[in-house]
Amino acid sequence: MCEPAQDTLSRPAPGVIAALFIGYLSVGMPLPVIPLFLHDHLGFDSLTVGLVIGVQFVATVLTRGYAGRITDEQGGKRSALIGSAVLGIAGLLYLIAALLDSSPVVSIAIVVTGRLAAGFGESQFVTGCVSWSIASVGPERSSISMSWTGIAMFAALAIGAPVGMALYQVYGLEVAMIACVAAPLVAAAITFRERPWFSPGGVREPFYRVIGQIWREGLGLMLQGVGLAGLTAFASLYFAAERSANAGWVMTAFGVGFIFVRLTFGSLPDRIGGYRVAIWSLAVEAAGQAMLWLAPNPYVAFFGAFVTGLGCALVFPGFGVEALERVSPPNRGSAMGAFVAFLDIAYAISGPLAGLVAAHFGYGSVYLLGAIAAVLGILVARSSRPA
Repeated sequence: MCEPAQDTLSRPAPGVIAALFIGYLSVGMPLPVIPLFLHDHLGFDSLTVGLVIGVQFVATVLTRGYAGRITDEQGGKRSALIGSAVLGIAGLLYLIAALLDSSPVVSIAIVVTGRLAAGFGESQFVTGCVSWSIASVGPERSSISMSWTGIAMFAALAIGAPVGMALYQVYGLEVAMIACVAAPLVAAAITFRERPWFSPGGVREPFYRVIGQIWREGLGLMLQGVGLAGLTAFASLYFAAERSANAGWVMTAFGVGFIFVRLTFGSLPDRIGGYRVAIWSLAVEAAGQAMLWLAPNPYVAFFGAFVTGLGCALVFPGFGVEALERVSPPNRGSAMGAFVAFLDIAYAISGPLAGLVAAHFGYGSVYLLGAIAAVLGILVARSSRPA
């Protein structure tokens, strides 16, 4: 049973944020690389690429309950250590797929296994770090904690994606995947040295009951995730189709917008209410997705990715603050696990769905799907907020 911390910080523990950033690089670096490896090197179609990308998030959503339980019972540090180790294994499997000179079927099977491992590892790692960060500042500053953890994650995506692409183009998939093994190992070393902040002890509810308490906020987050899923899974193929080699910078444009809003307005959900912030954020995301859909050239597409980042920035803390209000303190780890699981569902569904849409209507249509989902998210937020 975890004991409550005797004091809290005014800002999230720096070691937790640093570990999350470095470990999450192993999620960002493969994003533009795996689709190109599967499509260009192994010869698989867009739908198959979408399925392989999406399988990671199936594994993640199925293990969020376990991650939440470990976090509530043993602390976020334990969950983060487990997750970083498994993320390293996922990178090792990608490396094996790159090194083996075998049939495409064998290679894609190893990649799928790596994606499953990455899903489990990300579930443990992110749930642990997010809950650990909230425990370090206390629930009254939960939105600033979620803002900083989001900054760490999306900075890792913004930096990791172009780094992964550069390593892939210059040195090949092998070197890119070695980096995916190294990053979570460094994160584990930082995590091991950090103080084990705990949430308060008490009666813990079954995971299904926690889901029942926060499903509205989770649904809003899931609809926000459709646009981000399309951006991460198909940006490299979209830009390749437009004869542009700058796909890795799409996530950088997204990350710049995302981090700017989180740094400038990170405490807004705590001050004016999470639902209000989520509604306006989803409207901006819808506009960014529409720009990507209608983009006449790569420059407009980059700006659309930037605007999407502006919009996505505060959806998670906006809905997250409201989700934490619905559960008791001893169940906050499970609540965050359940809450983020809805985002995993979005990624798991959106990958294959976006692949199907892209196959029939072109890669740009993926972002029309994201804009529609964001508008539906606004309706969910409006119906969830108190009268």
